[in-house]
Amino acid sequence: MDVDSSQQRMAAYMRDHQDKVVGRWSELVVAGLRGRSSATEVRRELEDLYSLVVRAMAGATSRPPASSPRC
Repeated sequence: MDVDSSQQRMAAYMRDHQDKVVGRWSELVVAGLRGRSSATEVRRELEDLYSLVVRAMAGATSRPPASSPRC
């Protein structure tokens, strides 16, 4: 089994199901935070992380633009 093609297939699957996965992750995180952060904030952060994971799995060679951390 070719690891690269397997990762690329998984990246494609994750891209296709981003809304569902990020939505579920957001639910879990918001429940754990118990109101210390808004659902919108959590979702935005998780979407950023999700995009990075998918890019890494797809073998993207370009680096994401530097951004300031959100506080």
